[in-house]
Amino acid sequence: MLAVFSGRRIVALRPRVPSRVIELRGSPRGNYVVLGTARGVRVYDARLRDLPRVRRFGMLVSVAWSSDERWRAVAQEQKILLVGPHRSVVLPLRALDLAWTRDLS
Repeated sequence: MLAVFSGRRIVALRPRVPSRVIELRGSPRGNYVVLGTARGVRVYDARLRDLPRVRRFGMLVSVAWSSDERWRAVAQEQKILLVGPHRSVVLPLRALDLAWTRDLS
């Protein structure tokens, strides 16, 4: 089970999540939650009570968000995906980790 809290109150709940979660990470503003498993990565929208899955990625190395959460960078084994509100960009680069250091604007 995955529960998102605001103080002591549960604001979102996902009763079933993949088994063997390797990593759990929140976005900068707390709007998204990432679960990393041996089979891949799932991104959930934490603003909605039933935590709908936004997207499922394959094998993940790292994930990072812009500070406004409009863009996310996802490093996979042989590429980096920049996923934005209206487009995505694939960079044919290998990465061990990602960090978002400043906004695109």
